[in-house]
Amino acid sequence: MPEFDKNSGWEINYIGNGGFKATKAYSEYTGKYENFELPYAIYVPNKEVLEKNKGNISVVLHMEHAGANDIDPMASLTSTKAATKMASKELQEKNPAIIIVPQVEESRRSTNDVVSSSEANTAIWELLDSVLKEYKGYINESRIYGTGQSMGGMLLLDMAAQRDNFFAGVAILGSQWSNNYNKDFQNNGAAARSPQNDLISFNGFGLDKKNYQNWYYMISDDNILVHTAADDLMATSLWKTIQEYFKAARVEIAHDEWDPYLSVEEQNKIDKKMTTHDNTKPGTGINWGEFSRGSHMSTWKYGYQIDYPFEWLFEQRRETAQARGKVEQLKNKWIGRDKNGNIKKGSGTAGLNTAQYTPNGKSDTYIEDWKPYVIVSKLISDIPNAEKIVLNNRTGEKYTKKSYLEMVHKLYNLLSKEDKKKVTNYDELVKAEK
Repeated sequence: MPEFDKNSGWEINYIGNGGFKATKAYSEYTGKYENFELPYAIYVPNKEVLEKNKGNISVVLHMEHAGANDIDPMASLTSTKAATKMASKELQEKNPAIIIVPQVEESRRSTNDVVSSSEANTAIWELLDSVLKEYKGYINESRIYGTGQSMGGMLLLDMAAQRDNFFAGVAILGSQWSNNYNKDFQNNGAAARSPQNDLISFNGFGLDKKNYQNWYYMISDDNILVHTAADDLMATSLWKTIQEYFKAARVEIAHDEWDPYLSVEEQNKIDKKMTTHDNTKPGTGINWGEFSRGSHMSTWKYGYQIDYPFEWLFEQRRETAQARGKVEQLKNKWIGRDKNGNIKKGSGTAGLNTAQYTPNGKSDTYIEDWKPYVIVSKLISDIPNAEKIVLNNRTGEKYTKKSYLEMVHKLYNLLSKEDKKKVTNYDELVKAEK
């Protein structure tokens, strides 16, 4: 890997040599706590700049995509070079900032596609908190930001709901998040992260014990700028879903679509126009730019060549989000759709399990408002087709009848006693196993 000049302002911390020692880091994948060393890179302006701008230094937490998963922090710094762009002379002269780049190992992949996160989530909060403590007095805590793409942006969206209004602004690419009130069902019974089992992530800042699982409501007052690409079915589809839920609550999310092959100058103008509007009302801090072509990984190729998102980011302040207020209707219980497919009047997103997507499109099983017992019932009814179900479109891997039955029975065992009674076709599973 390349190395930085010793006067660059970057410090690289490896496992066994400066790595951050995280403790009691909770994983939603396993339900276990981990103590481990988190490698990371950090850029800190020189002492002269720190003193000159004391009390107004920004902090940016930058999170890379899964393609940069490694144990060497240089992997995250060289993958897209977004973090080094923020440390450039041009941007630092306008907005001196400390830039933190955690390095996630593949074995600790920070998020998955069923909106769950690993022990990296807690560890990154610990690292961020330690930096805020070390440079207290220099940092303007109204100017803490998040940037990243794909897996990294997903984690930032999750973190944004754990400490409400902690981040002044989040600028992400090819990332999405949603509601999942039954994460344990999709993570082998491991309990979801909560204020009860993860006192580090939920440290009390902006804590809403009643609504923290309702992600749509929690982020409805935030400053968010997201970009997706047309052929990224997962990210694009879930932002369309967010747009729909907000619209049902009479809030229009700022949105525009353009060709990423336009000149950078023209794209900067479009981006700026999209975000330039009255953003004082609930829900109006969210902005979605959509590239009219390109794959998932193209998103950051296009997005990081534009300069405006960084300009937008550093303009945001925590107080703006706090003053804006949330979209209160989203706090209401989800009451469904009418016969025409329209969301019923007054419906919120509380208790709603969002339809899930894969990179290939919408799931046929985990549809909007899915319930664990309904999933098990459907899987049982599909037993005759078990050996036709493709597990991996890339490899063509399929279930055997035995592996399919084992999978279904395992999910059945995760149901509550009450939900087991609702699986009316359970006898078909028993019969098939004989």
